[in-house]
Amino acid sequence: MKNQVSKDSTSESVKPLVDGKIPIPISGGTEFIDSADIIMLLGASNQCCIFIAGRQFPLVASKTLKHMATLLPADDFIRTHKSYIVNRRHIKKHLTEDGGCFDMGVRD
Repeated sequence: MKNQVSKDSTSESVKPLVDGKIPIPISGGTEFIDSADIIMLLGASNQCCIFIAGRQFPLVASKTLKHMATLLPADDFIRTHKSYIVNRRHIKKHLTEDGGCFDMGVRD
């Protein structure tokens, strides 16, 4: 699929841990998040806001969206815009009006 997250072989090569855990560099250390719990990522300059199921506020990683894309399973995530990557498992609805958008949420 054209919009799937691509794996850039020239970028910094850090692979997810076993069991789908993704290492997220945060202030003061690293947090390990299950990739299935990630709803979407929003890139902003050299940081990335990661929206996670069950959390009220996003986790802010000190890495670019491009770097974070190399850590995600390409089959589960879609690059919908230059600043957004969404987890296809959390898409509830695709709205085509006004240029199109996704209704995101936690899937049961």
